[in-house]
Amino acid sequence: MLQEIFFSNGESDRYFNRNINSIMQNERRQDYIYKFLAANHHLIFNKNVLEIGCCNGYRLSWLRDDFQCMCYGCDPSEVAINDGIVRYCLSNLFVMKQLESFWQRRELSKKFCENFFDVVIFGFCLYLVTPSILPFIVAEIDNILKVGGYVIIFDFHSPPYKRPYHHINDKEVFSYKMDYAKIFTWLPYYHLIEKKVISQEYSVWWQDDRACSVIKKVDINTAYPTYPI
Repeated sequence: MLQEIFFSNGESDRYFNRNINSIMQNERRQDYIYKFLAANHHLIFNKNVLEIGCCNGYRLSWLRDDFQCMCYGCDPSEVAINDGIVRYCLSNLFVMKQLESFWQRRELSKKFCENFFDVVIFGFCLYLVTPSILPFIVAEIDNILKVGGYVIIFDFHSPPYKRPYHHINDKEVFSYKMDYAKIFTWLPYYHLIEKKVISQEYSVWWQDDRACSVIKKVDINTAYPTYPI
């Protein structure tokens, strides 16, 4: 899994260092995930929220301050995590170590009990994951997310295709683009309740569109009604 090894071995830190200035300019009113949750604050008020690919936790700090959430976050960048712990006093941030096997080792299930989270956020990170790992990610989230909880994904929105990761010349590391809501919604007990597609005005390529997808986990008995024989 060259992809995950590459990001574990320094690229995640380099990504954060390259983008720290723009990260610190992010604002609530421009953040699609925050805007949805603010408009539906009953979903998160005083509840448990996890963000995967949380960077330095800037979004989690907003949710904690505005809605008294118990916020948890993980990211492969140790530099970003340490920055968030100091800058925002977020004590529940942790580094995703050995990213190439993080999901197979079920690290989230080891750290948190079943049905612990009310909301799980993917903040623009799935496009850098090797596609063969996606089923492991879904299984982990399904274990730690409550029935009635929500998965929120902000990522690229396109038919599946890949492109070489432009920060290096190694053709074995890619950006993978697709409609990432589908990794959950193929399961009958995950319902897509809202999707906002954002076209990138700077680009003529429709493949650069992104989407904020909100997916609800419903009871399996509701998803599979019983019919008489």
